[in-house]
Amino acid sequence: MYTRNPVTNRNEAVAARSVQHTWAQALIIAFLTLSMAVAISLFAGSAHARVIVKESTKYYSIKGRTGVEIYRSIGLRSQRGAGVQHAIATTTSSISIKNVKTKVRRSRCIVVSADVRLNLVYRYPRWNRRGASARVRKAWKAFYAHAVRHEETHGAIAKKYAKRIHRELLRTTGRVSRQCSDFGRNAERKFKRLASRLDREQKRFDRREARSFSRNVRLQRALYTAR
Repeated sequence: MYTRNPVTNRNEAVAARSVQHTWAQALIIAFLTLSMAVAISLFAGSAHARVIVKESTKYYSIKGRTGVEIYRSIGLRSQRGAGVQHAIATTTSSISIKNVKTKVRRSRCIVVSADVRLNLVYRYPRWNRRGASARVRKAWKAFYAHAVRHEETHGAIAKKYAKRIHRELLRTTGRVSRQCSDFGRNAERKFKRLASRLDREQKRFDRREARSFSRNVRLQRALYTAR
């Protein structure tokens, strides 16, 4: 989840990035919502199905005239991640399932329409560059641009899985002979599998970014050494 640190001094150590996943919990909530919706809306008519994405950005203020001072400020003001580390930038994602419409077709309970809603919140540092040299400003600009690309990649991965969840939901069925009681179990099994795959892909991306020769680490080092 965390990229490698550009420094060896443990007092200066700051994690480069983190993505905060709320998918496992969110999918459980989505499953419960879906189960209730099926019970309520069985035999309802057809409607348009959608994947709805809402994105927002939050900031926290930092300061510093040198790279070392910037990292210290991040350590004080950023969100704490795993262990004793702090995340410079984060992406928080959550999903819900709304407006489920179902009907019976050939003795099977099927979903004919549902809205999958994905909420993405990005969090970045906002630097007060007063008193900083041109070199520090240049290093920050490159570093920050990469941070945004990194978190937006996490967002893109989440969007991909929201579409997969929507597609799998429309393929989920239950047996009328069981009063569609197996529908929820089938949906839950699919959601858990997709949540696991999503988590693995997000972590795999972070590990790739954390490699010592990655652009991510080079930009961190450039900022840290900037005076």
